[in-house]
Amino acid sequence: MLNDFQSHVRGGTLGSKNKVMQLGLSIAVVGAVDGKGRGKMTYDYFLPPFERTLAALDCKVRHYSYGEFIFSRHRDDAAILLYSEVRSQKNPAFLQTIEDAEVAARARNTLLVNAPAIGRLIADKSSTNGVLAAGGIDVPVRVPTATLHAPFKVFSNENIGSSAPVQVLDPGAPLDASRYNTEWIDTRHDHNGRLYYVSLRVMAAGSQCVSVWVRMRPVEDGNPAVHNTDTTLDASLWNSLYRRIVVPQLGAIQNLCEKIANVLGLGFFSHDILPEQHSSRLLVCETGFKFDAGAYRPHLMPLFRQLIVNDFLSDSLPKRSAECFVNELVKHLNKARQERR
Repeated sequence: MLNDFQSHVRGGTLGSKNKVMQLGLSIAVVGAVDGKGRGKMTYDYFLPPFERTLAALDCKVRHYSYGEFIFSRHRDDAAILLYSEVRSQKNPAFLQTIEDAEVAARARNTLLVNAPAIGRLIADKSSTNGVLAAGGIDVPVRVPTATLHAPFKVFSNENIGSSAPVQVLDPGAPLDASRYNTEWIDTRHDHNGRLYYVSLRVMAAGSQCVSVWVRMRPVEDGNPAVHNTDTTLDASLWNSLYRRIVVPQLGAIQNLCEKIANVLGLGFFSHDILPEQHSSRLLVCETGFKFDAGAYRPHLMPLFRQLIVNDFLSDSLPKRSAECFVNELVKHLNKARQERR
């Protein structure tokens, strides 16, 4: 039994049972008290172990509403903004509030996590695809908006939003230029003679991979888009795909997290990755702000004791997320200090 993702990708931690590095940092969590992180963080599950781990590393957490943070006179070393990147783009008033929080953070020399510029970018799948491709990251080839008909088999999705209906279009089919149209990636993987569409959900704190899990659904469902509650509840299937797809590619997945962070900046991310069936390619189809497994956790909980890796179902994920975040935070703060000299 592998049990804990940390046994595969440790990534280095600042604390242990025997010794804790004293950091003395103050971290603001902005938005939890006014409910702005719903859908991005399961508060009762994530925050208590996350904050206990930070406390063990001598990091003090302060909670603010957005209004409290904007007008606070206290200086925190870093501020984690909680918000939906998609909903904020559809709500100009709240988007202005997030940007006001950014101005306040800069005025107090506070490092911003999940900055508005990142949110604007990752809310738009086409923009994300272009920026990641320019950063040398494997992504599905995007069909230019001026193209009227599919030049190859196309996967078509809404450009902004999640869990929306998708289309698979044959070559020559008419295209809607307002949608996110890319090449179709064959993610069908076999298990005991049955084919499943497979995607990987990779959780990251900045450049560090926190956790990876598999999502899959039978091809006969007729929908290549795999979401949390679409995932087949079969421990044997889950474990087999994890061993075959994830374990051999952990180094490549960590490398992807580093490349994406180099492009986007510091945030808590969920990267959706397509494992191509006939090659070892891992293609990033989209990314978003996310702290935990969300609806995937209660959906998979019946398999808790049967899965070879189950950190995303326990408090191991928020604990490791805190450790990885502090590693990232120290790195970014040191860089900022050097730049100010």
